[in-house]
Amino acid sequence: MIVNTLILFYGAVFLATLLIVEIIYHVVFGVTAERKAINRRLSLLSKQKDNLKVYETLRRETPSAWIAAIGGIGRVYSWLDKLITQSGLEFKTRNVVMVMTLLSVGAFIMLFNFLSIKSLLSFVSVTPVVMGISLVIGFGLPTVFLQRSRDQRKALFNEQLPNAIDVIVRSLRAGHPINAAMELVTLEMPDPIGTEFGLAVDEMTYGLDIQEALENMSDRVEMPDFEFMVVSISIQYETGGNLAEILENLSKIIRDRYSLKRKVKALSSEGRISAILLAVLPVMALTLLMISSPDYYGDVVDDPLFLKSVLIVLGMFLTGNYIMYRLVNFRY
Repeated sequence: MIVNTLILFYGAVFLATLLIVEIIYHVVFGVTAERKAINRRLSLLSKQKDNLKVYETLRRETPSAWIAAIGGIGRVYSWLDKLITQSGLEFKTRNVVMVMTLLSVGAFIMLFNFLSIKSLLSFVSVTPVVMGISLVIGFGLPTVFLQRSRDQRKALFNEQLPNAIDVIVRSLRAGHPINAAMELVTLEMPDPIGTEFGLAVDEMTYGLDIQEALENMSDRVEMPDFEFMVVSISIQYETGGNLAEILENLSKIIRDRYSLKRKVKALSSEGRISAILLAVLPVMALTLLMISSPDYYGDVVDDPLFLKSVLIVLGMFLTGNYIMYRLVNFRY
């Protein structure tokens, strides 16, 4: 009898503990999961109710007119600003430029320390090469990171687009106008497509018509599949027709193209991994050599052929990487 009572007691304690843990999990982690499930626009709207401020935060300010008037530098700055916008990161363009400059200066100082330049002639002959490599490291690596983030965001947008179109189709067949259907996408779809449609809906709320709002969204995302959707809605907006049926067919086509893309990516995975290894190994070997033996090239750095040899090797390395890139990346 005592044993049965102890078993019941321990069982009750176990169930009570399990219940408490479940409650804590749902209160703490459940709210976090819910916040992660919604898109960034809805998250900002939950914190501040002013739609205009949320819109201005997400829209990002375009570069000033004086920056665009500089010429080549202004165009590069505008291109970098657009790249940051498309990547979905919350970086300010001027801060990114500052980080790039600091990385370039740091790489320049580190390379000179590794090379251990001893004479003025060596300094003059090697400086252009070191400066070029430093600029590639300082400005090239952050640019590659931003482009990578942009490509990942585009790929996710392209993956979400058929589902978003299906939401619009169901809403249209339920009798809702296209504006309400797009609003439904902003409430149900996660980032990046939920926030992008939210910006388009906000632009329509503040005075733009649907064609201009969708064209602005197309300029931000730069996706061919989405451009098809914009053209379809624009034509239907002017001439009329069964928009739900048109978008349903478009959704099927986009899904088929995405399926083909994944199949091609799977078939070419071995070649892409080999290309990455062949591109990374020389850089890793040179880095380890510079760390373990900084004076390795000290005896030949004064040779007039050293700079020419470095440029030739660097050119061959970049050409080989470009050829490998073209071999494992297909357009279809």
